[in-house]
Amino acid sequence: MSFTGKESSNNPPHNDSTEDFLLYAKETDFLNRIPQITTYKNYIGKGFEGTVYEIPQEPRWVLKENNRMSNNINGIDKEIMPIEDKMPLINVGQPVARIELGYGQALSVYQILKMQHGNEYGIAPLPISSESFLKMPGTQKLYKHFLSQMASLPLSSYEQLIEDLKYINDCGFKPDYFNPNNFLLDGNKIKMVDTEEITDKNYLNDYGNVLYSLLIGEFFNFAKNQEQDFPSDDIKKLNTQITTKFMTAMKNKDQKFSKDNTHFLEFLKSDLSSPYFKTDDYEKKIALLKQNNLL
Repeated sequence: MSFTGKESSNNPPHNDSTEDFLLYAKETDFLNRIPQITTYKNYIGKGFEGTVYEIPQEPRWVLKENNRMSNNINGIDKEIMPIEDKMPLINVGQPVARIELGYGQALSVYQILKMQHGNEYGIAPLPISSESFLKMPGTQKLYKHFLSQMASLPLSSYEQLIEDLKYINDCGFKPDYFNPNNFLLDGNKIKMVDTEEITDKNYLNDYGNVLYSLLIGEFFNFAKNQEQDFPSDDIKKLNTQITTKFMTAMKNKDQKFSKDNTHFLEFLKSDLSSPYFKTDDYEKKIALLKQNNLL
């Protein structure tokens, strides 16, 4: 889902809080404007759970409509319920309010999200498992295009991402890493949308799984199993550049991979390489990560 705009800082403006939205909603009769907002001309994108719309002349927030509840609710009383922003020092497109059906039904039909800016990165998981998608002209070219974008970013971009991941972890949240589209590129910034609350008390971090997503690992694994000449040398080179910058950023920020980063650890068994890995042996890769204080 793409979120586009002029603001390019990961830090939110000072006037996009829950309180700011509640005041805005009251002043603009927001609830009664929803049918005019949820139209094609304001459409931004659609995910599994919801469809996102721009709010006309309002750059601070977007409206996310629950896909399962988008029908037969016009004319039904609704009320705005505030959501505490538990990550106030960062903008990851988090919700600041929800809109529920009235009469005590407590059924959330809309969310108000902070506007996030940037362009979608990578290939979504849904079409990856389709052999026909893999065979489509331009698919591998598109894959290489995204990897080239990520590989061209400076080390500072990766360091900021590591800092952001640590911050949301400290706030009790983790990234929804499985879909690379949940990462946005905005200039030299790598941004996130779609975080979720941490419920596992043993959870440590998702650094490895985020790296897996930035490498578009689902596509890599599927293509490798389907195409004899995949990956090409240039793909391997881009993987190496991304992996090296990401791991160097982790070392610079004194962070380590978690052993429960299952997608990443599985990916280590593939052709993933970097100066940290001078072997194709999986167990030796694990040993090298530990020697480099990365695991």
